[in-house]
Amino acid sequence: MTNETVTLALADNQVRTLTLAGSGVRPAAFVRDGRVLAVWEDGMADYYAKVGETPSPSTVVARDGGQALLPLETATAITANMRLRGPKQTIFAGRPCTIGPAATGTFSIPWQASDFLTAGTYELDALVSWPDGTTTIVPKPDYLLVLVQERA
Repeated sequence: MTNETVTLALADNQVRTLTLAGSGVRPAAFVRDGRVLAVWEDGMADYYAKVGETPSPSTVVARDGGQALLPLETATAITANMRLRGPKQTIFAGRPCTIGPAATGTFSIPWQASDFLTAGTYELDALVSWPDGTTTIVPKPDYLLVLVQERA
């Protein structure tokens, strides 16, 4: 097991250092008022929101399991799914997304007011449908992470 030292640059120009035991985990820390509030052991969240807000649609670039770009020119539809991590409570499933620009594998997820009612970490993925009836889940091999924080 190796230790990893993480240096945090705080908003007030102070620096804090954390030493974490583990096997190569790349944590992110969330800091408010110069205090470490939480250490996210799985890495940085992909999207951030505050409880009760409805952000603008989020843009996602589809990639295959090897992280290569997944062009969407022939995709017939993309639907998104989001669940609260831990209890796996479904927040939404099968929400239609907007494709474009398709050549760059880009699509947008529209948010609704009811998506961010509870603080926590959410897992987000999307299902790409193809003309031959097959589907592809993106991203692979894991989820996009959405961190919803309490309002200050």
